[in-house]
Amino acid sequence: MTGRLLLVPAPLDFGCEQQAPLQDALPLGTLQAAAAITHWICENAKSARAYLKRIDAVTPLAAPLQVQHITELPREVHKKGDHAAGPFDAKPLLAPALAGHDVGLLSEAGMPAVADPGSSVVRAGSVTRGWSGTPPGTPAPWRRSATTPSGRPTSPRPRPS
Repeated sequence: MTGRLLLVPAPLDFGCEQQAPLQDALPLGTLQAAAAITHWICENAKSARAYLKRIDAVTPLAAPLQVQHITELPREVHKKGDHAAGPFDAKPLLAPALAGHDVGLLSEAGMPAVADPGSSVVRAGSVTRGWSGTPPGTPAPWRRSATTPSGRPTSPRPRPS
């Protein structure tokens, strides 16, 4: 069985003196889905662990932080961007998903692959497996608003007859 690639949104308050409660910024279903993930792709492992601690305060993580599998995108990818197809091959980052684990793609702030690095990972999943990344545990209207800025269609495409 193949796992899924889940685009996990992050609040924009990382590093701020005062942080809003996560449940005020993100739907509980998203936080619960994120808590169930044990394999992560991120820009920075330290801030990913800090975010996971915040999630754990709302809903328990499936595995302790010490055993979470956190893989950082290469620095040149998250500093220069990866929105255009280029030499970076993100397919190896998806190995845990191919082994059956759900993989969370996390950006420093906002929605991964929309306004931040991570599009190479989504592109690799789309090209190799036909996956589409969506925010986990969210109501349909929120998914539409999250995918609209990315240029993805918000309604099903008509099937050829």
